[in-house]
Amino acid sequence: MRIATVAGIALLASLGSTTLAQADTIDYAVPPNGQWVAGEEKGADVTPAFSPIQVPAPEVTANQIEVYPYLSPWLHNVIAAVLPAGRTLEIQGAIHAALPDKPVSLNGHCLVGDENARAGAQTTLVHVDAGPISGDFRPTYG
Repeated sequence: MRIATVAGIALLASLGSTTLAQADTIDYAVPPNGQWVAGEEKGADVTPAFSPIQVPAPEVTANQIEVYPYLSPWLHNVIAAVLPAGRTLEIQGAIHAALPDKPVSLNGHCLVGDENARAGAQTTLVHVDAGPISGDFRPTYG
């Protein structure tokens, strides 16, 4: 059920309108590639290993549900294999859904390739708005 909810939110967000330079709701403190902040325990993934997106168990509080999805290691490796040498691809994003019980917040960060190539790379904030579901994405290619 959780997988279907996350997939449904992503699909609805992709069907919404897309604009540039709106409010930025990305949590830039989220480490890349499914890494966890030192001292915090990562919950078990609720998605199967063959899924291209891995989703650890959500963090449920009284006010909201937080989810930190990341690319599967196998998909990360495929992207790294086709990325030109010395280049990087970084995507940070957030999706927020206003559900009847409590809001759901998904924050993700993917970094593939040479981290040093990020310096001076151009990036544009993309905002997606589909009514109760909105999201911000910041892709960087350097």
